[in-house]
Amino acid sequence: KQKERVFCLVHDLLEEIKWTFNMLGLHGENGPASWDEAMKDTLNMLRAAADWDTFASPSLAGRILRVAALVDGNMLAKMLKEMLSFCLEGRQPGENLKEESHFAGAVKALCRHSE
Repeated sequence: KQKERVFCLVHDLLEEIKWTFNMLGLHGENGPASWDEAMKDTLNMLRAAADWDTFASPSLAGRILRVAALVDGNMLAKMLKEMLSFCLEGRQPGENLKEESHFAGAVKALCRHSE
């Protein structure tokens, strides 16, 4: 039951990120204007959550991801990879290898306790 609740929060968080990528350029001053900016924000959040030696920042999203990583890191990694696939839709294959590598590294660091 607790696992279900945690992953419902993760699902909502990831849906919000995917919505951000869907609405690029329509946010005005309140959101990222480009794919690169949205990916940078997403990577910064993941890196903050994955840095287990410091406080997660932004605190709520980072803490949700950390709890999920401790509960079932493999499931979280799968959800994050699916989100990345969604965010890469419409991009040229190989166009974002650097971002994909950074994303994979952050996911691995975040979910390292499940290995």
